Amino acid sequence: MSCSSSDSDSDGEKQTFSRLGECEVCGATEAKYTCPRCEVKTCSLKCVVIHKKELECDGIRDRTKFVRKKDFSDTDLLSDYRLLEECARFVYGVKRDEKKRFTRIDKDLPIHLYKLKMAARKRGVALQFLAQNFTRHAVNTTRYMYKSNVIHWRVEWLFPNAEPDAVKFVDERWVE
Repeated sequence: MSCSSSDSDSDGEKQTFSRLGECEVCGATEAKYTCPRCEVKTCSLKCVVIHKKELECDGIRDRTKFVRKKDFSDTDLLSDYRLLEECARFVYGVKRDEKKRFTRIDKDLPIHLYKLKMAARKRGVALQFLAQNFTRHAVNTTRYMYKSNVIHWRVEWLFPNAEPDAVKFVDERWVE
């Protein structure tokens, strides 16, 4: 991987110049490899391992790293295009997955939850709901009784500092 050119010295010796320069880890030999993430030049697998330990580098290129316009190449353009395609595939997959489809915050609520939210708002409570695929959404038994204008709250009393373990009590139908 090294580009070398030979120049004749007065002694007849040949010099080789590495395109990457010398190894930034050991400094003893010419570099052969460049880390895709932090661009550290190394000469051997041993130096690569040392580099990864010392700098806590995973060696995986950051696809969202800023590239100056003058340094932007066709390879960078292709990388950006592939990243956008991957994002589009992810969004399409979420739209098709039934469990992930209803995770939008601005999604219209079912009428019973909408009435509960409005009744709570009238009482000065900002009520938010988890998406349908969350377990805590399924176990929430808070209900609004429209005819009597009463909210039956499900309240979890959690005491994390209780000895020896945290204590949890649940009131399923706590009337306001």
